[in-house]
Amino acid sequence: DLARMICEQMKKPYPDIGCDVYGAPLMALEGSDSAAVLIETGFLTNPSDEKRVTAARQLTTIAKAVKNAVTSFLKANPKR
Repeated sequence: DLARMICEQMKKPYPDIGCDVYGAPLMALEGSDSAAVLIETGFLTNPSDEKRVTAARQLTTIAKAVKNAVTSFLKANPKR
């Protein structure tokens, strides 16, 4: 499942993060005709999260983790 793969990839550079996967109807994803995942990378009210989501290097690390998960998912599920 894509969401779990993203979670696994995010834990590689950030082993201390909480990473939970929920299935729920979300207003932001309603109406999508394709697979969709909402990724929360942190909370700006949390000082350590704020550093992670506002630093270019950290954002690049997060983007690479998501890219690696999507690539792995597509290789494992070529007909999706």
